[in-house]
Amino acid sequence: MAVPQIPLRILKQITNEFSDRQKIGSGSFGNVYKASYDGKDIAVKRLHSIEIDENQFISEFVNQISVKHEHIVGLVGYCYERVPVPTNYKGRPILCDNLYRVLCFEYMQGGSLEKYLQDCDKATSKRDWPTHFKIIKGVCEGLDFLHSKCKILHLDLKPGNILLDVGMVAKIGDFGLSRVFSGTGSTQIIEKSIGTWKYMPPESLHQKIISCEHDVFSLGVTIIDVMAGLTAYNNYVQQMDQDVTKKFVEQVHTDWSKLINATASPYPAAELVQVDTCIEIALQCVNPERKSRPTVAEILRKLKEADPSAGPTHTLTPLTESLPHRGADPEALKSSTVNDSTEVQPLNGASYSFSGCPSKRIALYISAALLVIAAVVALAVYLSVVSRSRGASSSSDLLPAGGGKNRSLSTPTKSQLVGGTAGIPCDLREQPRRLVTLKTTYLGLLDAFSFTYLDQDGKNQTVGPWGQPSQAYQLNNKTITLGPSEFLKEVTVTYGNHFNNTMVTTLTFVTNTSTYGPFGDPHHQNVPVTPFTFRAENDSSIVGFYGRSDSFVYAIGVYML
Repeated sequence: MAVPQIPLRILKQITNEFSDRQKIGSGSFGNVYKASYDGKDIAVKRLHSIEIDENQFISEFVNQISVKHEHIVGLVGYCYERVPVPTNYKGRPILCDNLYRVLCFEYMQGGSLEKYLQDCDKATSKRDWPTHFKIIKGVCEGLDFLHSKCKILHLDLKPGNILLDVGMVAKIGDFGLSRVFSGTGSTQIIEKSIGTWKYMPPESLHQKIISCEHDVFSLGVTIIDVMAGLTAYNNYVQQMDQDVTKKFVEQVHTDWSKLINATASPYPAAELVQVDTCIEIALQCVNPERKSRPTVAEILRKLKEADPSAGPTHTLTPLTESLPHRGADPEALKSSTVNDSTEVQPLNGASYSFSGCPSKRIALYISAALLVIAAVVALAVYLSVVSRSRGASSSSDLLPAGGGKNRSLSTPTKSQLVGGTAGIPCDLREQPRRLVTLKTTYLGLLDAFSFTYLDQDGKNQTVGPWGQPSQAYQLNNKTITLGPSEFLKEVTVTYGNHFNNTMVTTLTFVTNTSTYGPFGDPHHQNVPVTPFTFRAENDSSIVGFYGRSDSFVYAIGVYML
């Protein structure tokens, strides 16, 4: 779904020139203002002009725009404008650009989870277990969507970045540090640690490793915050002693037992099952061994098993004795290495017995289970047949363009060329079958573009770079690697007149799973630009490019198959 650009003049109007009276939050990234736009309350986040790295804004915008989920804060608009401002430099008047980078989100009436927990710490009477469990489950569902569907690492998950709506529905926000990853089990090495210290795992702090397990560790600390208060993690868990940790679990169980009984809950036993499940999940998540942490999907499965809809027939057996041990020596963690061969351990959750179930209910459960098994088998057979019909060309299982019928012998269609007439023609030597990677180099303008594709013989072909990146500037480089079942469905091009030539200024790529871009600044030097979108219909996809280039990319067109 397209996110509209909101003109700066409108944002200034609805925030009363970014007035302090409308400010509802501030931090190192910038300030947040409450405003009304199009009949709805929104949160207007204006990033600082200098302190925030450009890549951080781009990362938050690109990753946030591709995510739509009930437990993710929704992006409703953005603004990226440069306004010339007169100033003095060494006694002489000059014009400087004042950069406005603004992201607009849905307004969350409940505020942050951090503020809610602070209020609960001040007044224990505000705690009620159904709300806390609802928050934990909601955060897990949002994080699972990021990992499994969007292939995005959040990397700064904490109560301050989780917001609550008027119905106490939890939504994950602030994607300023987020990154796209290639898939479960993948890792990246970064130059410096990122995130908030308390919520960062040891491999990120000491070895600069990020992965899905980074977010899982942050989730574990967040669940502990929800279960026992914002100071509990430092006071108990970081002592790294098995006996202390066991006492901590018992204390959490006792505290919530008193609160649940005080509220006269109709399902006290079921709610205590949830309490023990959540705290053991949290301790599994903060395991210092990265590979021993559960996946978010595994966590959700455990939470669903403890769902209150099962009724009051739950009876809890004693907690397992195999609680996770965080290690005896904190200094040893700093020099430890990540053992990628370690097997992922199952959650050491409490075991439960169910009594008093009528025989009809058991029969229904068995029937439902058989239906699910039959559906899974049918789906597996269908996928196997589809996979064979696609005729994967190698062990990498690269599919033909369009993801449907095998079109490897078809002739791609060539679109019109959009942009200017300068430069020399650039085209493909071999007929394309599917795109593999896309690389853009950009700052204000799109300086260069290159890509790789599989030809119709299954050979890898490299094209470009088109354009000549300047050596005088530190340019941004972005490489997109399409997954085995990911296909390019749309390319949006903007082009305008720069240096007396019409040239491509930005590229935005939309696949069947994600949106990437825009790469380049559509408002560079406030030059008017024209947008154009190439769109592949039905089961076809964009499989290659042609164009005109020299010092820049002047024009571009696409091949579709």
